[in-house]
Amino acid sequence: MSIKSKPYLPYMLLLPFLLLFGFFYLYPVIASFVISFLEYGPVRIKSVKGLNNYISLLTRDFLFQGSLKNVSLLLLTGGILPHLLALPLAGFLTSKYIHEKTRSVFKAILLIPYMISGVGLVMLYWFSAYDINAGTPTAFNRMILNFIPLNESYSVMTLLLNWKFLGWNILLYYTGMIGIPKEYYESAYIEGVNAFQRLRKITIPLLSPIIFFAVSLTILYSLQLFDEPFVFNGGYQGVMHNRDALTPAYYIMYIAFGPMSIFGKASAATWILLLIILSAVGLLRMISRKQEL
Repeated sequence: MSIKSKPYLPYMLLLPFLLLFGFFYLYPVIASFVISFLEYGPVRIKSVKGLNNYISLLTRDFLFQGSLKNVSLLLLTGGILPHLLALPLAGFLTSKYIHEKTRSVFKAILLIPYMISGVGLVMLYWFSAYDINAGTPTAFNRMILNFIPLNESYSVMTLLLNWKFLGWNILLYYTGMIGIPKEYYESAYIEGVNAFQRLRKITIPLLSPIIFFAVSLTILYSLQLFDEPFVFNGGYQGVMHNRDALTPAYYIMYIAFGPMSIFGKASAATWILLLIILSAVGLLRMISRKQEL
């Protein structure tokens, strides 16, 4: 028996995947888009809102607007800084002054923070920063707030993002750097090009795809940050008490599964967040493409 004798056989083999893809992925996406135009409660459709959900979020919802401001600040302090530090550190890791065995140990250590759960780190911070019996801040908490001149929520999230992504970015850039032909650097060195010019003229342009990938991961993770602020804030009941810890994903879950249960508005916020992510990654891709050319 050959496939030509039974042309429907490939489609039959694809059918289980198509059914699962349609039911668990395609249908929820379409349903979420439709619900975003409705006033949809936990049980039934109450009314058709049209674009009012989107307009309300962008013009009148101060909590959603505040969450966008919070995550923008976190992107600057906890998203961009790991990349600025990772590039020179990755360059140092590729240098001939580090022994190969030492380099292997460094690479293993750098990957550990990325593998640790953010929730576990937040819990560790609470146990380290507060005296459980007295309920007062410890010297560790005061040290963090003195080191990062922001309020506690921003300081902890900034520290967490830097801790989580610095080693990961170093490894990404290290992998890209070892793939750059050494002849480029040797020619530049013979011509008298200094280290900064070699970084700007050779390393960064050739690392553009890696930089685009690494920064895109940071943007995606930061804009979808939920677990860490949720645990740090003590769940949904802490939203009104500490708005500085609010992120877009946290707020979407709050209005959908918190005390309000407004699924239509939550769906609209999800699509707004998706457009922001696509716009940010698209702009980054344009910059990266220009750098490559």
